[in-house]
Amino acid sequence: MEPISPIYSSRATRNRWRRYERWRRPLGRFIALADAACSYNPRFGQGMSAAAISVKIFKDCLTRYGLGDPRLPNRFFSVQARFQKTPWLYAAADDLRFPATEGNRSTSIRLFNWYRLKAVACRDRRVGGRLSEVTQFVRPIQSLFAPQIASRVVVSALRRQASSHGIHCMPPGVQ
Repeated sequence: MEPISPIYSSRATRNRWRRYERWRRPLGRFIALADAACSYNPRFGQGMSAAAISVKIFKDCLTRYGLGDPRLPNRFFSVQARFQKTPWLYAAADDLRFPATEGNRSTSIRLFNWYRLKAVACRDRRVGGRLSEVTQFVRPIQSLFAPQIASRVVVSALRRQASSHGIHCMPPGVQ
């Protein structure tokens, strides 16, 4: 297989969400999918998956409302926005960890970043599986905070912190 062109890097790393679901003026028959609606820093590799899910959302809305229904764009943009929350939070919150990134570092963003990093460091298989399911859009982001997942993340973080201070919570060989 031979490449058809040289490889070019992309400098388009900005997260951008055009909130069409919030527009007050009628959008007519306008529909925006994929990067035209919401684009992410490509580091997480979520753009193509998010675009594919947006197409499925559009197909479902089209089936429900029909092409001629003036409610179609607004309904579609509302459903698409609910879906976009997960990839948007991952991309935007992660970028906000870096001092050079412009944006609002709200308490909820800082807490999410803390929790996500603790979840990634957690060796529990259920936590790892849930992280995978959320980043691959199989489960909603709220499922990361389910009691059976959050408790494992917090216990793991406390054990790592205690261990770093020379305090051993469990007998050797027990996790």
